[in-house]
Amino acid sequence: MSGRITRSSSANAASSDNNYLHSNSAPLPPSPQPSFPVIALPLEPGPVGPRSINNSTSAWNVRNDMIDKQKIDELWAWMRVEVLDPLEEALAHFDPKATEVVRKKYCETYTNIYHTINDTDRDDLNRHPLILDKHLQTLISYLQRVTLPSLASSHDAYLLRAVGDQWNRYLILNKWLHKLLIFVERSYLARQPARMGLRERGIREFSKLVFSRSGQGRLLPLIAAIDGIVTRRRRAGNEEGREERMEVVGGEQGKVGREEGEACRVCVQLLVETGITEDLRERLVASAREYFAGRAAEWMGEAEGGKEGEEDMGMYLRRVEAALLWEEEILKEFELGKAVGEETMVEGIRELIQRHGEGVVGRREGGCAWLLQQKKHKELGLMYRLFKRETLAVAAAQAAAAAAAAAAVKVEARKAAAAAVAVAAVAAGEGAERRRDNAPSTPPHNVFLPSVSVSPSPPPLSHGSRSTTELTSLSALSLSAPSSRPPSSSSSFSSSSCPFSEHPLLDRMGFILERHIISLGEALQEDRTRRLAKERKLEAFDPTFIEGLLNIHAEYVDLTTTVLGAHPVFKSRLHAAFVAILNKGGREGGSGAEEKPRLITTACDRLLRVGGASEETKVNEILGLVVYLKDKDYFESCYRTEMMRRLLANRYGEGAEKSALARLRLEHGINFAQHSQRMLNETATSKELVTAFLNPIVFPPALPLRLAHGIDFSVTVMAQGGWPVPAAFAHFVCRPPPVLLAYMEAFTSFYLGLDIGRGKKLDWVLREGLLVVQATYPPTNSSSSSCCGHTHNEGVANKISSSSSRKYELSSHPHMLFPLLAFSMDESQKLSLQQLGERTGITARNLEIVVGELVRAGLVKVERTKGGRERMLVPKDESSERSSSSVSSSSPSAYSSSSYSSSSFSSSSSSSSSSSSCENVVVSLLPTFRSKHKRLTILPKKMEEDKEKGISEDILKERTLKCQAILVRIMKLKKTMAYRELVVEVVRQCKHAHFTPEVSFVRRVLEGLIETEYLRRALERRDWLEYMA
Repeated sequence: MSGRITRSSSANAASSDNNYLHSNSAPLPPSPQPSFPVIALPLEPGPVGPRSINNSTSAWNVRNDMIDKQKIDELWAWMRVEVLDPLEEALAHFDPKATEVVRKKYCETYTNIYHTINDTDRDDLNRHPLILDKHLQTLISYLQRVTLPSLASSHDAYLLRAVGDQWNRYLILNKWLHKLLIFVERSYLARQPARMGLRERGIREFSKLVFSRSGQGRLLPLIAAIDGIVTRRRRAGNEEGREERMEVVGGEQGKVGREEGEACRVCVQLLVETGITEDLRERLVASAREYFAGRAAEWMGEAEGGKEGEEDMGMYLRRVEAALLWEEEILKEFELGKAVGEETMVEGIRELIQRHGEGVVGRREGGCAWLLQQKKHKELGLMYRLFKRETLAVAAAQAAAAAAAAAAVKVEARKAAAAAVAVAAVAAGEGAERRRDNAPSTPPHNVFLPSVSVSPSPPPLSHGSRSTTELTSLSALSLSAPSSRPPSSSSSFSSSSCPFSEHPLLDRMGFILERHIISLGEALQEDRTRRLAKERKLEAFDPTFIEGLLNIHAEYVDLTTTVLGAHPVFKSRLHAAFVAILNKGGREGGSGAEEKPRLITTACDRLLRVGGASEETKVNEILGLVVYLKDKDYFESCYRTEMMRRLLANRYGEGAEKSALARLRLEHGINFAQHSQRMLNETATSKELVTAFLNPIVFPPALPLRLAHGIDFSVTVMAQGGWPVPAAFAHFVCRPPPVLLAYMEAFTSFYLGLDIGRGKKLDWVLREGLLVVQATYPPTNSSSSSCCGHTHNEGVANKISSSSSRKYELSSHPHMLFPLLAFSMDESQKLSLQQLGERTGITARNLEIVVGELVRAGLVKVERTKGGRERMLVPKDESSERSSSSVSSSSPSAYSSSSYSSSSFSSSSSSSSSSSSCENVVVSLLPTFRSKHKRLTILPKKMEEDKEKGISEDILKERTLKCQAILVRIMKLKKTMAYRELVVEVVRQCKHAHFTPEVSFVRRVLEGLIETEYLRRALERRDWLEYMA
């Protein structure tokens, strides 16, 4: 059994230990007799257990307490002489080597304290409270003897220095006492979580004595001194105080200013560590509010009274930015952020920006619109940087409103709980009265009070709030006085109480930016309309308009990214502006949904036909405009059509085409332009097939054809449904010349003999393709040449190859040149319109259109024979040669190309007219055709079966199917839904399908599903729809 007495020992154990101690051979020290009666104390809770005080051990405990007190007094007296007095003397002179006094005695002092407190003959913790009392008495004594007298006569800046000096000295004393007694904190205080550590105890005593509001407390004067220094430093940072600031920084005054600043920083740190920051915060915030309000009124008065409004407004913005930057430096210099956070910055933003921001933005001269018009991007960036700081004020307002709302919810919850308790008490009283009125044998019953527990959740953020890298943006609340009507405890904090957005001033700037960009687009559209009235050919291709759009887009994307910091507000406004420009009808009766996609597609087609690195870069820039189109499916259809023509004409670059398709898939999804990618792959496969077809080893029947005719023959095999071939093109009737027909039949047999699948079928589409005819004209003699410009002489079709002959290459769609090849079948010079129709297989109406284009190109002439005399139907058109010689890069591309050397053709410049009798209309070749161009392209014209341009029936059908699928998917999930909500949801989801339908279109699709019994109207509510499984 142990011979020590512990605090958790029982009375019996203590009694037995006493017997053991008396029987021990070691002599006991004489127990001092107390001169005061023994008092029975209550149980004292301790870290080990309650201290037992009873009649049997009271004398022993009193004796031990006296011994403990004596030991601690002796120890502390020794410490006072050896350590504390030398340390206080060194601190009085603020000797930098003051810590050397303790450092030399540290090991010895620490050892003596440890052995004194942890006595080997004792196993309790009775000496730990005594040493802690000595620690506290030492600190209080130092504060009363040294610190308070030194602060009694100080004020203003001298008070700051005195408090800073005394605080630094006190920290040294507190630190060393904490190091000497560190094991006491670990072994005794660590077991009592309610008690604070030694360092915190010392800081609390300093705060209690020095900063108390009564007696010798110096808190309010200290706060006033800090506020005075901060205000003087704030005034020295503006434009007018710059000279004063320079004087303060340099020389003896600069040294004094630096000392004051350091003392101010130390005092702020002192207040933060002691936890006394509320009074300092209120004083600094009020001072900042007053200062910034005065500066704002002064600067705005100068800006509004100036003659040059824009310069004065720019000066105001620069002053505001300088003031806020200087305020940030002050917060960093004095470390005020730990005490006041960013509240002084918030006050500056409210007074300098929020209060006058709307007037600055909407100012006629110097405002946002004026800066955009004058392209003053530097001032615009300054305005953005200032207004972006508004987020701090908005977040502070939101936090304050949220705290007020939470407090109101708690108050309402307490009121509701009190009301419930009162109702329960009334019910209990009524029950007691009823029990008294009833028979006495009625047993009493228990009354359970309803427990009302309301745990208010923090108010949710507004639906527009999001987190940025700069600051957590919160939706702004109204800064007006709160309503006298208390909020309901059951109602949640909704966005309806937030009349402002996250960035009110930035939203205002974004709206002005959007209107400015839209005005530029409208001016560009008006210029296009004026030019279109003069030149109708600009309807399909207008490079000036596209170039203007690209310039505007590049300029304002760069402005939004570099000057305006790529802020989401401006990015969304930029997107909305270009959506409005590219989806608005341009001319009278035109539709933006059809016009702009065609212009973008045609511009890309012209560049991709040319090829090159610069053209590829330009195509990528143009394709960047597609993201703003609402009907992207129509653009995809137009792009596929033009791409088909490029591929069939073999006027494309594989790298450029792949780059363009990759850009489209990247921005609009992997499934976008997948048909175009398939077309590109099938073109490469077709080239391999043609190579194999022309190889005599693989396909021997092709060799006689090549030797007999020498035609450069090429074919593109198009998978059915993958290429945008119109139905009118597929059903177009024509008969190719025999030489071309032989190649077609040979390739058909070759293709059907390949082992590439079952059920193969090959249909020839001659409306799409390219036929290149080489025409050689004979030399003309003097007599014939003298009259070729005035009369219409007939030429003789002979194959003449001489150095003086004229050779031209005529290219167009096959059906446009088949009438020319019809003359070479029997070396005819004249053919009637009926004979041409029999040889080409083209219908009469379509043949008239084709021959009219050949006449307009100056290759043939048309006459009517009547009574053996010939008469020109239409007089000569002088502009025919110019129209025929202009080579257009938008000519349709080839399906199958052929180079055929035909006989000479004669020339005429007359237009054909319709005739009721095709037998009387004679078409003749003109051998006198001349042109300065060697390669001529004949533009194709619409045939009788062709329809007007616009959104085709295939696109409308595809949209209907997509809309039906979306409707069924939604209703299959929801089962029942309101009619209007369903329409809105369908329109929203259709945007992911690359088109934005009209509400009327969605309603028609809905009615169709109702008629087909996929949906039905609800019986109870007719404006609701139900899904029929």
